[in-house]
Amino acid sequence: MSNLLYMILTLLALILCTANVYAMHSYRIPTRKLLYIFAAVTLICIAANACIIIPFGREVFQSVMIFTVAAPYFVIFLLISTDKISQVFFNFWYWVNIYAVIANGVKLINDITFRSSTFEDLVVIAFLFAHLLLYNKYFKSFHRRILETPNINWWVFSLIPLFFEILIVTTHKAIPAPDGFTRNYAVLLVVFLLMIV
Repeated sequence: MSNLLYMILTLLALILCTANVYAMHSYRIPTRKLLYIFAAVTLICIAANACIIIPFGREVFQSVMIFTVAAPYFVIFLLISTDKISQVFFNFWYWVNIYAVIANGVKLINDITFRSSTFEDLVVIAFLFAHLLLYNKYFKSFHRRILETPNINWWVFSLIPLFFEILIVTTHKAIPAPDGFTRNYAVLLVVFLLMIV
């Protein structure tokens, strides 16, 4: 897949990820100003990441995207959300876990079907869009009620999704995938079931 097509699909995924995280918070700034802020940050991220993707390719970008994509948006959410810092931290790692489930599930679908990076990226985008719709329709009010529950130590609570992200990354690095697969899906399934519980 060409780097240009990959950048376009990455941009769509970035917009959908941002929209998903955006839905999780409440804000101190009017919506119109928020759109300008997110547009500016997105343009900066696109420019910075294009300087990585074009000369170095997809693999290098994926190894640094926590710094070139996730960190800038995390800082923006910290600055504009009315939620406590600990709640923003929880939402960040909670979303990283959701994205990990989507990305690894799509990777499995791709491993047993087309084995195409374009197909994989398109299916990830479709799942991100579906999650956004389902979250807003069925889960947002419940999630906001939990966030507004008094007497919850969000720093301790946010260690749960952080722990699972460390476990997922460790699984990728330490446990080899069976022949013909890019991940050890049996181990990941156990991790994801524990996460749901």
